Amino acid sequence: MMDPKQNTSNVADRAARGRLLWISAGSVLLLVIIAFIASVVVSRELRIAREAYADIVNSRETIEELAAVLSSLQDAETGERGYVITGNETFLAPYQSAVAQLPARLERLRVLDRDPTSQRQVAELSAQAATQLQFLRNVIELRRARGFTAAQEKVAAQTGRRMDQLRQLVGELSTRETQRLEQRISDFQRRSARSDDFVRGSLYAAILLVLIAGTLLVRDTRRRIQAEAAAQEAFDIMSATMDNVSEGVAVLDAERRLTAWNGRFLLLRGLD
Repeated sequence: MMDPKQNTSNVADRAARGRLLWISAGSVLLLVIIAFIASVVVSRELRIAREAYADIVNSRETIEELAAVLSSLQDAETGERGYVITGNETFLAPYQSAVAQLPARLERLRVLDRDPTSQRQVAELSAQAATQLQFLRNVIELRRARGFTAAQEKVAAQTGRRMDQLRQLVGELSTRETQRLEQRISDFQRRSARSDDFVRGSLYAAILLVLIAGTLLVRDTRRRIQAEAAAQEAFDIMSATMDNVSEGVAVLDAERRLTAWNGRFLLLRGLD
């Protein structure tokens, strides 16, 4: 018959193996869950960060385009005045360049800045820019047709007024876009820091989980090794004891199969 102590040992061994299996499976499952949540959150944060970065680039391009529009208008006025004073057609190059470039710059500005208030101001800027270019064209044609004095009188009649309005309008747009840019940079930095904190936290949690699981596995493995060593020691003692017994000894399991015996048993049975 099987020894009750051996049966208890087998039950304990099966329980230890079950605990070890559950620890391993639970650790793997938790790691998978952490990795999945981290990947979802990080993917979302990266998508939002990319959108925020695109908005930052958009604001910078808008500010640059506003500066380019104002510069073109100033160049056009400078070319017109140079021609009025000298009558030399070469002075019209900045004016002609501005006439060629301004429509595309204003259209790009309209596409870049989608804020409703800014859109209205961009439309006003386009209208005033067109009026200014038409005025410069009239002055140039007057200079060609009637000479310096007539053109100078027309210029003096509105010197600086429309350009001042254009500068003010561009300044308001630039100020609003600069404030928006600063806010977008701040949001981007805050979201980037939050993403870093989340990734770092997920990594620390995974490391802690691995350490805990590893500690439990090591402890269970040590217990198994100690139990196996104790069983081996008990077996050696039992074997030595059985071999020193003068009677023949045999051990049968629950199914009455021979599992252990001593030399005296073999001798009495005439077995090899």
